[in-house]
Amino acid sequence: MALRRGLALAVLLATLAGTAAAQDRGFYVGLGAGLNLPADIAIDGGAIATDADAGYGGGAVGALGFAYGNGFRTELEVGYRTNSVDDLSGVAGGSGDVDAMTIMVNAYYGLENESRLTPYVGGGVGWLNLDFSGVTPVGGLTLSDNGDEIGYQGIAGVGYEVAPQVDLFAEYRYLGAFGDVGVATNAGANVSADYAAHSFMVGLRFSLTPPPAPPPAVEPEPEPVAAAEPEPIVAPEPEPAPLPGPYLVFFDWDKSDIRPDAMAILVEAAANAQEFGIARIAITGHADRSGSDAYNLALSQRRVAAVRAELVRLGIPENEITMFWRGESEPLVATEDGVREAKNRRVEIVYQ
Repeated sequence: MALRRGLALAVLLATLAGTAAAQDRGFYVGLGAGLNLPADIAIDGGAIATDADAGYGGGAVGALGFAYGNGFRTELEVGYRTNSVDDLSGVAGGSGDVDAMTIMVNAYYGLENESRLTPYVGGGVGWLNLDFSGVTPVGGLTLSDNGDEIGYQGIAGVGYEVAPQVDLFAEYRYLGAFGDVGVATNAGANVSADYAAHSFMVGLRFSLTPPPAPPPAVEPEPEPVAAAEPEPIVAPEPEPAPLPGPYLVFFDWDKSDIRPDAMAILVEAAANAQEFGIARIAITGHADRSGSDAYNLALSQRRVAAVRAELVRLGIPENEITMFWRGESEPLVATEDGVREAKNRRVEIVYQ
């Protein structure tokens, strides 16, 4: 019992942690099905004491969830498992069915990496309904009744991105009831039954949130051109010195924080802009190809925002800064999809 309460507490804490540190990634639906094998079901009450041995059966789950940008996701899941009774306390020829219906709140943590494979672990707590249909002989009687109990489950699996916004998953589940389920035989004899089952399932998860479209590029309006007037012939003046730049600010993987070495570049860029009287600065954010297109686009936007905030703090007026973000679409170094490349995690600063 202590182990079960500990598992429930861990699931609750994981759910709260996922919610508190959430960075929106969007809603999803999941559908799965597979094999279900319950442990022996002990049925006890009064003079009745028997174990129901159920054979291999099937199960299915459906879920609506929300994924966060920190590896966590939470979901509301409905599940159904069904098995036929093979024998009762060694009496061959036992008959009937045992079904389990669940409504669970689950929390998961995915171990993200550079590949399309994402191992994950999770757990859940919720409502479990255990339904006996024509289970006999139970002390010479038939058991056709159902009862409710709080259920819990532990989950371990792996997901694979088969297409943008579509994941294939395979997982193992252990489902159990916190306490015994109270039911009655056809003669009105009250009995209690425990329940635990192992499930092996495969399925698909579909993201319901389309990736955001990149905002249209803001091009500066052309300056009006005055009518040309004849100019007096004068000695040519020396060419002005070329403007410094462009500047490149690099970032750590999956980060938008300004690194200490990047601060020196930003200080220099702000000082030169003020010295040369620059009235317009364009900054463009980029990401490497180690994540999804949608995630990298949002990451490049956060990097641009961080650079703009630092330039404003260094004295550049906010209305003189134009922002663009390109995600992984314009790499400085061409790589395969999913590859980390430090030179592609950057923000470019150009005087205009």
